[in-house]
Amino acid sequence: MPNIINCQKHVIAKQVADSLLEDISVSTDWTANLVESNKLVDAVIKTKEDMVLCGIDWANQTFRICSPNTTIDWQFNDGDRIKAGTI
Repeated sequence: MPNIINCQKHVIAKQVADSLLEDISVSTDWTANLVESNKLVDAVIKTKEDMVLCGIDWANQTFRICSPNTTIDWQFNDGDRIKAGTI
């Protein structure tokens, strides 16, 4: 029987890679030019509306591909309900 978790990781990796390829191949990636590649950046995500967090694995995979040295300190988990204005 296949390992479901490993299968899910492969599916997520393929979905992220396909999405990035689509975005980058269609036009210039202007967002990537906003910060120099050798700069350290701190970022905060702030919700404007009440929400349920989902997609952490996809976000993590995106950073693994685009910026492997990125460290992410998630304050919430997938499925958590988060109130508007929460940082």
